[in-house]
Amino acid sequence: MIKAGICGAQGDVAAALIKILVFHPDVTLLWVYDDVLSTKLDTHYRWLTGDTHLSIVNERPPMFDDANVVFVVSRPKNFALNVLELPQGAKVVDLTGTYNLDDRLTYGLSEINRKLMVRGCYRVAVPGDVAHVVELAVLPLAKNLMVIGDIDVDIEGGREAGNAEKCVQEIERLVRGVQSSFSSSVKLSFAAAAKPTTAIVAKVSLACSTGIDVLEELYENYYDDHNFTYIIDSDPVAADVMGTNKCLMHLERIDNKLVITAAIDGLLKGGAATAVHDMNLLFGLHERVGLETF
Repeated sequence: MIKAGICGAQGDVAAALIKILVFHPDVTLLWVYDDVLSTKLDTHYRWLTGDTHLSIVNERPPMFDDANVVFVVSRPKNFALNVLELPQGAKVVDLTGTYNLDDRLTYGLSEINRKLMVRGCYRVAVPGDVAHVVELAVLPLAKNLMVIGDIDVDIEGGREAGNAEKCVQEIERLVRGVQSSFSSSVKLSFAAAAKPTTAIVAKVSLACSTGIDVLEELYENYYDDHNFTYIIDSDPVAADVMGTNKCLMHLERIDNKLVITAAIDGLLKGGAATAVHDMNLLFGLHERVGLETF
């Protein structure tokens, strides 16, 4: 069994991560740390009643004395935690966004860095939720050196509207890392979702003269051996991905532009579930373990 600890017990991402790990068949959740909370997990999260006897602790746990992997949802305020200085024996999955532009951690986008995670890395940075869905939308094009000109993105939903500059940097860094010839820019526009939702729907527009049938085949082939990203025959909406670890996307041509509509659940595919997906890879498990239902 993989012995896991979590830093940060508050917020929707922490709640989703705790839920996945409590029910993960190959994980024993040893401890959950929080700067403020000190209560039983099933008192703070009533839906865990009868499923765990763990308590949230706000004294520094013996993090790497007993845990094989630590998930950092929020950086502790009561003590210094620099994931770059931690012993190599334990693995770290960072969800704070602190290291998403740092080459010293493996960028946790499995659809491009799966081999790196399988082959023994120790530190992983989970992509930001908005960056994640946009990167999936353009990754097959970048791998085939087909990203030409600016990438215009309209985002509905997501948690990163207040941090658009860093989100753009994250996307541009990924695209340039895959396609070194990309010298244009990413332009993001945010709009609130019509109804409260954790889903993110992105419309990604860019110049591309290749026929739509060829592009669909290219995307199908690229994602064929990835477990959670699928090409569908119409635009995905928020309800299609809510409560899943899936990215659904549709390709079409509008006014001489290729438009890719992609959707994910920002808490799951854009956060907690990708963190667990990355953990599965780090420990040689099948990618879908613990992530097929929520």
